[in-house]
Amino acid sequence: MHHICLSCVYAQEVWVLVNQWSNGLVLIPDRQQGMERWWNDALAGLPKNTKQQRATLMTYTAWNI
Repeated sequence: MHHICLSCVYAQEVWVLVNQWSNGLVLIPDRQQGMERWWNDALAGLPKNTKQQRATLMTYTAWNI
């Protein structure tokens, strides 16, 4: 799961494109970070609306990779 969704070359390129498309709303995952930690860190401390938007895009992107 970690390799396919976050760390393989293809996944990293997808995350870079989503980051650009979302104007930085979705962060590019650290290839060394585990899936759960990446998810929690990316959503920590955000306002509810921003958290929902980011989580939606992260879920959609990971699912489609």
